[in-house]
Amino acid sequence: MNNLTLNNNINDTDLNEPYEDVIGTGVLLKKVINEGNNIKPVDGDIIKIILIYHGLNNSHSEEITFTLGYLLNTEGIELACKYMDVGETAIFKIKSHLAYGEIGLLENSCIIPPNHDLIVQIHLISIEGHQKLLLDDTPIDEILENFKIFRKKGKFYFQRGELDRAMFIYNKLLHILDEITINRFDKLLLIEMSILQNNLAVCYYKLKDHTNALKMSTAAVSTNPENVNIIYKHLIILKDLRLYEKAITLIEKSMINLPSEKMELEKRFNQFIKYKKKVDDDQREFYRKMMR
Repeated sequence: MNNLTLNNNINDTDLNEPYEDVIGTGVLLKKVINEGNNIKPVDGDIIKIILIYHGLNNSHSEEITFTLGYLLNTEGIELACKYMDVGETAIFKIKSHLAYGEIGLLENSCIIPPNHDLIVQIHLISIEGHQKLLLDDTPIDEILENFKIFRKKGKFYFQRGELDRAMFIYNKLLHILDEITINRFDKLLLIEMSILQNNLAVCYYKLKDHTNALKMSTAAVSTNPENVNIIYKHLIILKDLRLYEKAITLIEKSMINLPSEKMELEKRFNQFIKYKKKVDDDQREFYRKMMR
């Protein structure tokens, strides 16, 4: 720990000495301060690190424990940790697009300007263990608690407009759930699956990829037909795609399954009946003109 205290302020010699271009593209440069023990972490490992930002007014050392592979930290810092040995201390230069990009970060006491290339010192303390999401004896509550943490980070990226990163997390979690539910049927897991499917549908919708938005939204409604928020979001997509008959059929089923929502669903039902009538009227007028 004494070494870490001494290295809280990275000196000019450390910054100017040659760095290793660890992935060969210049976006992640590394300089080793203290060697480790030749054991490297991999995706799914739960690691403990001490992280120090250099060149920021509010810089301070921070001990963090997180699971690799879910973008719980920035892409650059996660990547850096995979190129470290346990016990190693190193300085990394990370290009801004692997950090906080064009937006930067203003969160609690952490202020990182937009388009800021990071210089960080990382000490990889230990590998605390490996995630147990796919083990048959892992309690459902533990699985859901982990998913809640991962999903929260997905929401963080979504709110920043970094849809590719949000979708990476949602897709990865959905793939894990697909594997878990092969052998374990649980209603709470299906609810979690529907949330992820819905989140992906919203991401695709924002990207104007209506085909995949419809696919994921349909899956979400099928997985959890009792979630009214998912149903209403699905109806928005159906409206945009002018799939009025499908919307009407869904609303009719939902009015039976969700009597508490009947009044609101009836409003939507009447709206879609009007949409469909206009389309039918327009088609009839078109054919009438064609027959003249």
